Amino acid sequence: MKNMDQSFEEIEQGNAVIAKFMGLVKDDKGLYKFAHMKTGYTDLYFHSNIEWLMPVLDKIERHGFDSVIIRMKVDDTVKYSCKIRKEKIDSKADSEAHVICDYKISAIWRTVITFCSKHEQLNEVVNNNLKTK
Repeated sequence: MKNMDQSFEEIEQGNAVIAKFMGLVKDDKGLYKFAHMKTGYTDLYFHSNIEWLMPVLDKIERHGFDSVIIRMKVDDTVKYSCKIRKEKIDSKADSEAHVICDYKISAIWRTVITFCSKHEQLNEVVNNNLKTK
């Protein structure tokens, strides 16, 4: 299933960002796989299959973040809001990533991409700082 609000290029790029976050590596045959796998995936379905996205949200939540998905009405149309934020017990949580879309899976997928991209950049800065010390 392809949502109407995603281009092919956006799907490929977004799924690659999520795959990297999840530790999937593209081998010389073009297959995405974990280091311990003998077989891999030619196609990624993070954009269209909630069963692919749930392990990503689980990994994000294991790192101390909350995910919130809300169905809401905006001008007589249904929209979906997905937000990933840092857990804070005694104050409001700051949003790490927040997207509103027409489709629930698109809202989740786009929010996860935003989160993964942001944290990939932070990881690169930390790794570069460690290399220079």
